Parts: sequence; C-alpha cells; structure tokens
Amino acid sequence: MELVGFEKTSLLNKGATERVTIHVDKEDLTTYDNINAKTYVLGEGDYYLAAGRDVHDGLNNILAAKGYDTKDGMTDSGDESLVQLAFYQDKDDQSTYANSSVTGNEITNRFDDADVNYYEDYDYLSRSDWEGTWPNTFHNGSWQAPQKLLDDLAFYNVASDSEDDEKVNAFTFRENSEETSYKVQDLIGADYDDPRWDDLIAQLSYTQMTRLIRKGGYATIQLDRIGLPSTQDKDGPSGISATLVGGVSTMAWPAEVVMASTWNTSMIENLGQHFGRDSITAGVAGVYGPGANIHRSPYSGRNFEYFSEDPILSYKMAASEMKGLRSKGVITYVKHFFLNDQESNRYGGVIFANEQAIREIYMKGFEGAIVEGKSNAAMAAMNRLGTR
Repeated sequence: MELVGFEKTSLLNKGATERVTIHVDKEDLTTYDNINAKTYVLGEGDYYLAAGRDVHDGLNNILAAKGYDTKDGMTDSGDESLVQLAFYQDKDDQSTYANSSVTGNEITNRFDDADVNYYEDYDYLSRSDWEGTWPNTFHNGSWQAPQKLLDDLAFYNVASDSEDDEKVNAFTFRENSEETSYKVQDLIGADYDDPRWDDLIAQLSYTQMTRLIRKGGYATIQLDRIGLPSTQDKDGPSGISATLVGGVSTMAWPAEVVMASTWNTSMIENLGQHFGRDSITAGVAGVYGPGANIHRSPYSGRNFEYFSEDPILSYKMAASEMKGLRSKGVITYVKHFFLNDQESNRYGGVIFANEQAIREIYMKGFEGAIVEGKSNAAMAAMNRLGTR
C-alpha cells in the first residue's frame, strides 16, 4: 500500500461536496527490482486504487473490498465503496518500464556499492517475513568493518593521479577562430550535448575555469571573455536569507514541512511564483532550493528544509514550488543531491541504501523537481553514496 496521488478540493461549506480527479499512470505503480530484473517492473497481481484519510484507512478499504472485516484482525471495518480494482496484471512485465519515459535511456542498477550488502550480508526488514527480519543489533554490536570497506573509505589523492596534467592540458586557453568563438548568450537554449559548449570552455584559461568553480559559492564571477555576467545566489528553500552571506532579505515563507502539510500543489506553485518575484526584486539570480530530500530520520538536521517522509508528496511539492520559481526565470539549485541524512559530521558521511530504496524513495523528490519542475541546477550534498 502506497500513496500514488492526491488532489485538493476548494474550500467547502458544511455539507457541500466536490468531485476531484486524480490521475495515476501505470508507471507510478511499478516497483524497482534491484536483485533480478535490475529495472522497474510491473508485477503480477491485482492493482487496487483506494481513497482514504491515510494509508491505514486506504488499506482497510481494500481489505473490505476483498471480503475481510474486524473479525479477521482488521483495526477498523473498511468501506469497499471507496475502492476500485484498476486492473489485473497476468505476469511480471520487466520490459515496458526498463527505459526512461523522459530520455529513453536504459534503466538499470547504478548504486550496487551504496548497499551495505556490497560489503556485508544484511537482512532488510521484509513484509513477507516480518518477524524473521525484525531489526536487531547488527552483529550484536561487535561488528568489525571489512578491509574492503576500509580501503574504499580512503580519500582520493588528486596528487597521485597520473592523468592530472593531461586533464589540465585538454582545456588550456586557445584563441578561437571566428567560427568557434562564442559568448554565453550565443548558446541560450542550446542542447546539453551541443559541441559549441566545448568551444566556449576552450576560450577560458585553466585559471579562469578554476576561479569560476572555486568562487561559485553564492555567486558567479564575471568573465568578460565569454560574456558571462556576475550573479549572486542565495539560500534557501523557504525564502531569500541574508543570514549566511549578508545583503538583502525578502519574504520568509513557511518551512517545507509546513508547505507539504497543505497537500495543495497549486498554492505551493503560487508561493513559488511570489518567491521568484522576490528574487527579481532582490537582484538574486539563483536560489539554493527547494530541498527535495526525504525525512529518513527524525534526527536529520535539515528536515525543516525537506518536505516529507513520503516520496510522492515530496515529488509533487518539489515540482510545484520549482514550477513557480522557474516561471520567473530563477536558477534553481534543488538540494542537497542526495541522501543528505545528517547534519553533524556530514562531510564525507557514508550513507548506505539499496537501489530500490534510492530510486523509489530518496531520489523521487529530485525527479519531481527536475522532470516536472524543470530545475536547471543542483546543490551538492556533503555525504557519500556508500563509500563513493
């Protein structure tokens, strides 16, 4: 049982009703099989859609439709009138959703080494064996990290990279001919793979490129050679803040967890539009937000910057705020990309999760921000994915 969609009514007077429509794609009902198919699968079986006040309510309604009641151990009697059998899948479909509906690229495992099972056998909690997989203290609290894990934790030493000089020399400054000399405004709207980007970058010296990257916090430096203007960026996901870097402040919007509590996508998109107007007024080109991580733990230091513990709610809210911001031309740095699960000692923190959880839960908010919200930038996280 999982949330696959929601809709908000208008403000209703007592006794009034309103019909709403919730669209659910079959793709939204897939699960990621990270062990066998290593892609998205529509599994065999019945697929029910149920309305409910929460997941328990919806599940009780489905059980009622299947003939169960409180005598069978249900906490409450369900309402089968709020249930519809959407379709029956006669066999596992491992091919229809094996390629991205957006890019067409093959979808397969990318994060095998972010799973703790890459280093040590670990049983995940499973509904199919609830009692047998119930969590206990790992190795009775006396686990010794495998040597492979310790080796992979070693920091990468750039000075030892024999290819370093070649990488630098590949982008040394050159005077381009008229045919290959561009300004950034010449490439507005150009595809990511447009070869002219290489020609644009090749006009910069190594020093200019490193300054552009290293001085990229809360700003973009001016580079006259390629017509790049200086800009300023600001925190955060709930309004432009001068706390960290000084300067102008604007409207303080509610924390994202409050935004998500409204379940109102149109209102959050409208909030994003006003947020974008604030950005224009303040002369701020880019905003570090919205935050799209999951409330994986109640102890995460950035939960106020993230929407929810639910992936679909996070998806819809991130997409909505992003649409509003992008409609005003704001550069949006969706953050912190991704699995930013702790604030204390976050630099280089090793965060483990299996591929199914990463794709179905932890990356879903970012998917909404990018696919529907059209985010054009991302703010890095400080953690590792596994040991990477």
